[in-house]
Amino acid sequence: MHVRRAVALLEATGPSPVKTGVLCRLAGVLTRSGQAADAIRVGREALAMAEALGLEAQRSRLLDLIGLARVLNGDHAGVTDQERAAAVAKAANLPEAATAVGNLAETLIVLGDLPRGFELQAEARQVAERFGSVIDRRWLQVCQSWEDHTRGRWDAALQATDQFLAEVEAGAPHFDESPCRALRGVIRLARGDLAGALADAALAVELAVRRDEPEMLLGALAIHARALLASGRVEEAGASADELVAVLAARGATAATPYWPGELAVVLHGLGRAAELVELAAGIDTPTPWLRAAADMAAGDFERAADRYAQLGSMPDEAFARLRAAGQLLAAGRRVEGNARLQQALAFYRQVRAAAYVREAEALLAASA
Repeated sequence: MHVRRAVALLEATGPSPVKTGVLCRLAGVLTRSGQAADAIRVGREALAMAEALGLEAQRSRLLDLIGLARVLNGDHAGVTDQERAAAVAKAANLPEAATAVGNLAETLIVLGDLPRGFELQAEARQVAERFGSVIDRRWLQVCQSWEDHTRGRWDAALQATDQFLAEVEAGAPHFDESPCRALRGVIRLARGDLAGALADAALAVELAVRRDEPEMLLGALAIHARALLASGRVEEAGASADELVAVLAARGATAATPYWPGELAVVLHGLGRAAELVELAAGIDTPTPWLRAAADMAAGDFERAADRYAQLGSMPDEAFARLRAAGQLLAAGRRVEGNARLQQALAFYRQVRAAAYVREAEALLAASA
């Protein structure tokens, strides 16, 4: 790895902007590859240099990386470092403020504070526009699409993902193509376009592997496995779930994002392998709300999962959990409660035109009549 060679060459030298920059880059590589403890150590070494040398841009970047690595390592108090990173960049009127604020927003969403996270993403978009940062603007466009999906604005989410991917295919590649394709796959699956969902999810996996991005790979694998299961390709869904579980076992799942736990829960429950996710969540001291809800889903406690998702504000996850709870209640002969859950799920699915789930819910409703 070139950055490690650069660090070795500079090891005997004193603090300098060059050395700080190289260590900052190494901390970023370590964070993205899941080596959180090493990232924190390297980041703090570089941060001391940045503060001594008055390098505000690098100070902001390093605080951001240290905070993110701490959260990934299960220390949710790392968000305070990211708050400092955003404050430093804004105080110095740096274009890096868009990244710092956007990353803080993503961490807050991971930790379950969606209202503040979405608010900060909007702020980050304004900063990116003010500084003319095309890369940040496009990344935050993908974030907006995920927000629209979460809040039930699926037409807006689909229009934005189509536009983003059209730009990519026209020769404007971007780091976030994988999560963008994964999101479009989720919407296509819900709307009954299995072929489109499978194509998007498979390419999302391929892109994450090619770019060696473990965090992106988690979401892509989970969505691909769910699309495969919905298509009746059970063995392939199991293989995709196996790969995801192996990645989690290798790097841990302490900072479970919104983008893979629920999808994996649906797949493992469908495959009769719910215990794998339940055990994973039980082995973590500080699981995120997303992992707790997903563990409930995998274990078949759909009512509790739905309540957790409702508290989070994730409308699609809540609706799916309500749909599964309805099936469970109706099978147990509890028609009144089951129909109430069905109506809750149907109201959302009709609003977002999720044809596949509308059909499933209406079939259950007819069978209970």
